[in-house]
Amino acid sequence: MKKIIVAEQKPISEIASLIYDYEKILLVGCAGCVAVCLSGGEKEVEILAAALRLMRRQQNNPLEILTFVATRACAPEYLADLDPLTKNVAAVVSLACGVGVQYLADRYPEKWVIPAQDTKFAGGSSEHGIWEER
Repeated sequence: MKKIIVAEQKPISEIASLIYDYEKILLVGCAGCVAVCLSGGEKEVEILAAALRLMRRQQNNPLEILTFVATRACAPEYLADLDPLTKNVAAVVSLACGVGVQYLADRYPEKWVIPAQDTKFAGGSSEHGIWEER
């Protein structure tokens, strides 16, 4: 059993309320553990971005979202590619685990880094889509 960090995306209403006043954000995912547990990889980043854009359009409050999926958000060497993307955004919304959120906050102290996931536990899968704490 390969151990991973298991996380769960926060409710979209909670994420939306945290970014309500912003016009442009960067949404960052991770191709590591949270991609494996289907909460923060490329697919989830694009789904969340589309949902937030749609929600904001319905509120007549447009939102520009840049997206990026780090190879591993829990390894600082994979975050350098984000540097140019953070320049003109109001906030960074992270779909990484808590470790990834902390590395983003350390790297971009001038930005508000918003965790859009709840890290649940370190564990592994007992079968496809079933996670056990270990």
